[in-house]
Amino acid sequence: KIYSEHKMDSRDEVVAAASIIAKVIRDSAMEELSQELNIDLGSGYPSDPKTKEALEILCEDEVLADCIRREWANVKRAWSRNHDRPIQTRANERNGVFQSSLDEWE
Repeated sequence: KIYSEHKMDSRDEVVAAASIIAKVIRDSAMEELSQELNIDLGSGYPSDPKTKEALEILCEDEVLADCIRREWANVKRAWSRNHDRPIQTRANERNGVFQSSLDEWE
């Protein structure tokens, strides 16, 4: 059985440990992306001022990096301020290829 509850990490130590591990891995991935893109992405959450600033800069490029969430409102706004066309889809989306599970990550 799978149980899903809001704030379960405050009631279950295994879930709490998994949550901490996931956060550390996510933070590490954000740092790697920041280095790869040569820009401080901050936490990567859309409300983070550093993330907002980075998205504004990244949306000036002609091609949007694949790691950017195209559905975020602040990404759409930043893109439309800089371009007179819709945000392009990712290469794999154009080919009808979508990730449907974590096992599909390269």
